Amino acid sequence: MEAIQRELVRAWITHDRSILDRLLAPDWMVTHADGRMSAREEVLREFDSGGNRLLEGRVEDVKDV
Repeated sequence: MEAIQRELVRAWITHDRSILDRLLAPDWMVTHADGRMSAREEVLREFDSGGNRLLEGRVEDVKDV
């Protein structure tokens, strides 16, 4: 699980859409900190437009359950 999280962070930092295409399932959704939910296609449209660009990131304290 941690390796996948690291790959996702790398995709956003390097703006590598191919990583997201490979890792995100067609029905994938994300819940934002404010409780909003976004579907995969919405997130990818924003990614392609350059919105929410990450400059750095890290994965910490991941526990497999």
